[in-house]
Amino acid sequence: MDTVLVIGWGRVHGSHVVKRLVEAVRPVVVLENESTGHRETVRAVEALTGWEIPYVPGDVGDGDGVRLIVEEHRVGAVMHFAAKSVVGESVRHPEVYFAENAARGIAFFSGVVRGRGESDRAVLHGGGVRESRGVPIPEEHPVRPINPFGASKVMLEQVLGWL
Repeated sequence: MDTVLVIGWGRVHGSHVVKRLVEAVRPVVVLENESTGHRETVRAVEALTGWEIPYVPGDVGDGDGVRLIVEEHRVGAVMHFAAKSVVGESVRHPEVYFAENAARGIAFFSGVVRGRGESDRAVLHGGGVRESRGVPIPEEHPVRPINPFGASKVMLEQVLGWL
């Protein structure tokens, strides 16, 4: 069975996904730069599940490092939760969000593609439930990000289509 590479697991969604994957007996490897998540969080999940989770300290923007992880761990799927995601901050410092979310995401997925030889819908389609056509937000909903955070996520999704 192919390994699932999880990045950004130190946040709420990522840590729960890692726990669920391990409970489902899926091989998992975690890549973390330790800006919002730490090795201790992986150890807590290990204690709850009894599994040893491979933990690779590193950076999503290191495409060559990502390529090596994909090759070494036989990664067949990726779950990407790593992103700067504070909307107000993204408006004040859009360049940081484009660099962190789009540029580093491109480097990450380029490494995944080379190693092998989807995303938050709300921020892509108008900012959330109030602007959407309902919940859950359908894939065919128009893409209209209303802040730099959403725009950076759209950029990354557009690049993924080309990769």
